[in-house]
Amino acid sequence: MKFLVIGLGSMGKRRVRNLTALGDNEVAGFDLREDRCLEAIKKYGITTFPDIESALKNFCPDALVISTSPAYHMQYAWMGFELGLSCFIEASVVEADLILELHTITAKSTILMAPSCTMRHFPGPKKIKELIGQGIIGKPLNINYQTGQGAHRRSRLRQWLFI
Repeated sequence: MKFLVIGLGSMGKRRVRNLTALGDNEVAGFDLREDRCLEAIKKYGITTFPDIESALKNFCPDALVISTSPAYHMQYAWMGFELGLSCFIEASVVEADLILELHTITAKSTILMAPSCTMRHFPGPKKIKELIGQGIIGKPLNINYQTGQGAHRRSRLRQWLFI
C-alpha cells in the first residue's frame, strides 16, 4: 500500500518509522519545510515532496497520514475525502464536530477516516468527567491529564472537559 505522510515533524517521522517497520508499504512524505524533507530523505530513505499537488500527482497514494499542525488536519482530511483516499488523522479532538461530520459522510463509502483520539475513549478521563458532572470533585477550570505510552515515551493530553 502507498502512504503519503503529510507533515514530517515529530509525529510525521514517527508515522514514517511505523509504516516502514510494518514492511510491504511504500511511504512518501510532504512538508512545506525543506529541512524536514531533507531529514526524512536522509534518515528514512523516502521520497519527499515540497507541495501537496506534486505529491498526489507523482506518488499517487492509496491513503494519507495527516501529521500536520492541528489547524490543518481537517483541510487535508477533506482533500483526502474528495480524492477518495482513506486518511489517518492525528489527534484532532479539537475539531470533533468536523470529524464526526466527515465520518457520517464517509460511513456510506469505502473511504476510512481514522482519527487518532485514543485517550478520548479511555475510561479514566470519562470517569473524571462523570465525577465532575456529579459535583463530587468540584468545579475545576481545566484538567491536565498525563499518561505514559510505551517504555520511553510520555504523552500529555489536556482534556477540556467543560467546554
